[in-house]
Amino acid sequence: MFKSYKETSSKEPDFRIKYKWLDSPQKLFQHVRTYFRFADDELGTSWAIWPEFENESQSILDDTFEVPKVGTATMWIFDSYDATLTNKLKIGAKGYLLVGSIAIVELEIIELLGIEDEVKNSVAA
Repeated sequence: MFKSYKETSSKEPDFRIKYKWLDSPQKLFQHVRTYFRFADDELGTSWAIWPEFENESQSILDDTFEVPKVGTATMWIFDSYDATLTNKLKIGAKGYLLVGSIAIVELEIIELLGIEDEVKNSVAA
């Protein structure tokens, strides 16, 4: 049975993106394990940040739906919240989802969600 990351991790998503699939041989599917790279990152730099794709009304698609080639997704950080990462997470920042070193999705951050709380908590600690 399909479970969202919120159900399995008991946390909120970190941010939301709008994305466009780059017509890669790698198909998009819910809970694909990707890496995230900012557009200005050096090659080889990436983060374990996974998408959870949404429908037009920003509800999470379960794994029986085909992921659209263009749309939105919530993003879930599974790396540590270090200063380099949190400083780069800004609305309007552009990047890619990678499978291995291959970019399969072009993206832009459109909304900060739970990351704001994580940054506040890491600064306070």
